[in-house]
Amino acid sequence: MKINNKQKSIIKKLESKIISKFFSMTKLPLALITGLKIQEINYFKCKTNVHYKYLNKNPFDSTYFAVQIMAAELSIGALLLIAVEGLKSDVSFILTNMRAKFFKKSRSRIEFVCNEG
Repeated sequence: MKINNKQKSIIKKLESKIISKFFSMTKLPLALITGLKIQEINYFKCKTNVHYKYLNKNPFDSTYFAVQIMAAELSIGALLLIAVEGLKSDVSFILTNMRAKFFKKSRSRIEFVCNEG
């Protein structure tokens, strides 16, 4: 599939740390508070991460499930944002299904990868 200039622009904006923080501040404030970051993104793959820190820690000494789901959803949503920019018509999108496997307690930086772009 061909990538158009709008899609390239979105990828470049999401890769930029400054623009990404501004986007988080205006559209996803909880992502900014929790320290959620896009580590790598292209048209086919998005990798996000979140650190284990005081605000993300639950009483059971692991990362809150909601923070983990935010990171997972961002890895999927960023790819959707790029794909929608490639369409000619106005489209809004909503995630209707998500599947994740959690193997152990998260007590450090965790990564979420969506490679189904």
